Amino acid sequence: MTRRGGVKVVVGLEACPVRGDTPAVYDGGLAMTPSERLARFDMAQAILGYLMAACSERIYFEGRKAQPDAASIGRWETERDAYFDLDDALRLDDQAGTEQVIATYGPLAQAISRKQSG
Repeated sequence: MTRRGGVKVVVGLEACPVRGDTPAVYDGGLAMTPSERLARFDMAQAILGYLMAACSERIYFEGRKAQPDAASIGRWETERDAYFDLDDALRLDDQAGTEQVIATYGPLAQAISRKQSG
């Protein structure tokens, strides 16, 4: 984490919400270096990748049951596809989109991770 203009900025994946850390305040990208923007972009991709994997895991385990719930599998496939589409639409030059993914889906990924760990 670094400070630029008095505002905290998260750099690297050390503050990835998936791992349970709390990201610092985002500064709007105005003072971020290319490396910092790339780190945030990587974090957004890691969050979406984690959520896609969580959906795939649910699908797999449900499919192994003697009587799988087709509705649940379909819902998780749709959810996984939506995360894939978000990941595919992410662009390094769209900092607002990157931050929206982190803010929106980071807490969800963090909650799933905590639930699986505990």
